[in-house]
Amino acid sequence: MNIDFNSIDLRDIGVRLLLIVAALAALWLLRHIVSWLTLRIVKRMMARQQSDALIERIQVMVTNAVQLIFIAAALFVIQAFVDLDAAGRILVSRLGRTLVIVAIAVLLYRVFSILSVNRNQLYRMTGINLDEALLPFIRVGLQILVIIFAVVIIIQEWGYDVSALIAGFGLGGLAFSLAAQDTIANLFGFSMIVGDRPFNVGEYIKTPDVEGIVEYVGVRSTRIRQLDQALVTVPNKQLANSVIMNWSRLSKRMVNFTMRIAADTSREEIEQVLESIRTMLANRERTDASSVVVYFTNFSETGFELLIRCYVAIADWTEFQREREAINLEIMRIMSEIFKRGGAYAQVIPFKALVNYGSGEPTPAPTIPPDEK
Repeated sequence: MNIDFNSIDLRDIGVRLLLIVAALAALWLLRHIVSWLTLRIVKRMMARQQSDALIERIQVMVTNAVQLIFIAAALFVIQAFVDLDAAGRILVSRLGRTLVIVAIAVLLYRVFSILSVNRNQLYRMTGINLDEALLPFIRVGLQILVIIFAVVIIIQEWGYDVSALIAGFGLGGLAFSLAAQDTIANLFGFSMIVGDRPFNVGEYIKTPDVEGIVEYVGVRSTRIRQLDQALVTVPNKQLANSVIMNWSRLSKRMVNFTMRIAADTSREEIEQVLESIRTMLANRERTDASSVVVYFTNFSETGFELLIRCYVAIADWTEFQREREAINLEIMRIMSEIFKRGGAYAQVIPFKALVNYGSGEPTPAPTIPPDEK
């Protein structure tokens, strides 16, 4: 086989090779310049955070994307300076565009992975404040979307029709969503619980269906331990749509009851009782003095009703019961001091407990004679 070297333009080949080398060298230099500038910008933006691990992750992310784009640019240079047939040009062009798409997809994938680093870092970088528990779910969802879009675009780039594939995915997704309707609803319920934070693990809550201490918050359901120690599992969909009363987040609790004293109590004795109880409540250490309400509010068939109400700066239920017990004992002391005569009593609603102040045994309620006709 004889080769006619006279037909080969060595000068043209040499010029093309020099141009290819020069273009690749320029691209190589541009790649390093872009990586260097990106690293400087990132370090300047995150100078206050002093997070070397995060800066290193961003550097690797940008470097990998730039490398893929550099390879794609090299293919475009070869296509421009090498005399290829039509099939070769199409192949090189598709390879180059595919690498660019992959580079962008990898960059976005790595960017979304940074979202799960820390909620404080995310807030400082973007101004978006999200709950820590939601970040992994948002990250995975965004990464899945990036992969799906990248695959669809690459398939289209290579000349395949993706409309039938998308239609198939649509029917499959519809069937899947109908089959997993409750699971998806519980997942959204979990996201609302985690996002709104109506309660945390260890807090005491009350809903129309269950009441107790939250022991576990899962993706599908939440477990609540009732006072009788029964463990109730509530689907997150149901819990998210319920009215939730969180007793653990009280800053103060209210003492609120009506006390009934005997119908033969004099006006002076009622005034002494009211003033003594007001003073006692206002002087207690953990009582909000501005919230003290002690008034003679009503006449009843068996006596006079006194409204007693105040706020106590105690959130814990057990401590509040001790404080309420102490208040009740102080009221008993006040009543026993004021009512020196035997037979006087006080009655607390709704317990119907008749207490005889001044004597040792309960006294029955007096009978009020009917009006004379």
